[in-house]
Amino acid sequence: MEGVFLNNRINVIPRPLIINDLSGIFVLSNSTIIIATVGCENELALFKNSLKGDFDFEFSDKTDSISVIKLILNDNRIKNESYHLNVDVNKIEIIGWSTAGIFYGLQTLRQLINNKDNLTIPCVHIEDQPRFQWRAFMLDVARHFQNISTIKQLLDEMSLLKMNRFHWHLTDDQGWRIEIKKYPKLTEIGSKRSCTQSRWKSMNYDYTIHEGYYTQEEIKEIIQYANERHIQIVPEIEMPGHASAAIASYPSLGCNPQQQINVPGAFGVHYEVFNVANPQTIEFLENVLDEVIDLFSTSDVIHIGGDEVKYDQWKSSVEITKFICEHNLQSPADLQIWFTNKISNLLNGKHRRMMGWNEITGGNKLHRYTSELDILTKEKLAQNTIVHFWK
Repeated sequence: MEGVFLNNRINVIPRPLIINDLSGIFVLSNSTIIIATVGCENELALFKNSLKGDFDFEFSDKTDSISVIKLILNDNRIKNESYHLNVDVNKIEIIGWSTAGIFYGLQTLRQLINNKDNLTIPCVHIEDQPRFQWRAFMLDVARHFQNISTIKQLLDEMSLLKMNRFHWHLTDDQGWRIEIKKYPKLTEIGSKRSCTQSRWKSMNYDYTIHEGYYTQEEIKEIIQYANERHIQIVPEIEMPGHASAAIASYPSLGCNPQQQINVPGAFGVHYEVFNVANPQTIEFLENVLDEVIDLFSTSDVIHIGGDEVKYDQWKSSVEITKFICEHNLQSPADLQIWFTNKISNLLNGKHRRMMGWNEITGGNKLHRYTSELDILTKEKLAQNTIVHFWK
């Protein structure tokens, strides 16, 4: 945390690029007004709501006052997330080069408010812009479902810290949490499990039914809530591994279509993988992604997971083995890259970029359950694919 806190007056996370601490304080009072240029209505409303919720404070409805906060949207063609914040004893100005910049300036202002006696803000000059374009938080709701109010609370905390990507892990072995209208069993069956392992590698289980999913209307509500806070959602739909919940819902998607499995309550890596040699499985995944793209219309990145794919079922499948030979592939890892590229090109054709965990690159022995032969690859990832390193 070194360098975050300039002194007891200026406490802001993350630390702005330039801070000039000045003498004096600005006092928020019942005579303080706030005005904004056209285009900042959303940011203004959110700021007012936050002060009402945090401090039960409301601005004066007068049109003129010596105590004023001004939000100024710079009419510059260069749109970025930077802002300048100037605080003196009677006036506060936030100049933003986009509505996001205005929003982030207001988050800094919120953090500067001292409510020990009156609501005061130290006089200061701040110039700030993000050090990183991608500032993300991931929430896994597949293993532990979270309700909408919890997600909104998380988005509020993210916005205060100027984070701009919400990585929403919506599917995994232990649960399918997104409504897909074309495949209702994904939530009728895949969103429920009969038990939950108390912790990783534990022999103890909680036999309370764990269930929950988000309707498409609820997801739209979350998307709007995030967009208002300048947060883009990155939905993650796991494939080709971590597919137990989907295969429990539709066994024909797996490599053993005659076998009915349950949504597992145990954590860790499971054997169930999609049968990517089956055209019906590919059609299923394309249809799912079509609904995801339609829902997340403001998201330019779709995450497909791609991690921890156990190749046992592929290696024991006659259909998969034949497919590998017919397509001149040399290993299960090659097949995974072939599949990944198919999905990447599909998404690219719909003006989306595909993101996946670093196992999608092939040729890396990250896990003890993969052999050297399994990971031999000659295939290369499609252009425009984003590799997300976790291990």
